[in-house]
Order: sequence, then C-alpha cells, then structure tokens
Amino acid sequence: MTGHLVGVSRMLMGLRGAFQERVPILFCSGDSISFGEGDNKWVGFHWERYLADYGGPARFMEPAVKSSFGLNHSALLAGTVQRACQMAKTALEGPVFLALPFEYLAGESDSPLLPVSGYTINACC
Repeated sequence: MTGHLVGVSRMLMGLRGAFQERVPILFCSGDSISFGEGDNKWVGFHWERYLADYGGPARFMEPAVKSSFGLNHSALLAGTVQRACQMAKTALEGPVFLALPFEYLAGESDSPLLPVSGYTINACC
C-alpha cells in the first residue's frame, strides 16, 4: 500500500510494467470519502488542495491496470480485497488497483474474517 499523494504517481511505472508483463498483483493506495470535513477532520486538510484528480486515485490508475476501483463501504473491505485478488489471477492476468478510504480502514468492522487461501510459498535461500 502506498501513500495517497505522491505514492500513486510513483507506482504508475511499476503498474504499467506489471500490466505489460501480465503480472497478477494487487496495488492499494489511500483515499478519502470525507476530504477532512465534518467529523473526519483527523483525515487531514490536504485532500482538496493536493488530491484534486477527478475520480481520485482509482480513476488516475485506470489506463495502467487491468481493473481499478475504490472501496465504497467499510463492511465490504474483506470481500473487496478478495475479489480484487481474484480479478488479478483470472485469465489475462494483470495488476489490479484498489483505493481504500482512510475512514474505512480506521473504523470498526463487523465483517467475519475470510478463510486463508490454500496457496503455499516455497522459499529458497
């Protein structure tokens, strides 16, 4: 997961390379739904001034990835991450970008934990 300001533009080259090489990977970045207004002042004031791209980071990344979208409700966090990973691994594998609002990451969730996948990693030294 990268930062929300320069992190998204810095990951663009890596995403484009992963897209051309068909590498199944999930890239995540911060986002905001309140832009630091109302009860969510802790998110920060910088959103309106520095993150002014229409559609936010998800829209900015669309041309460089297989799929790009943002989380729209905190209860969907676990399922959205799982679905994004599935999309990256389906035919014509490629990178998927997911924008995660800070308000949802910092909040409580009632969602059950998802089962661990059956993937094994063989590490060699």
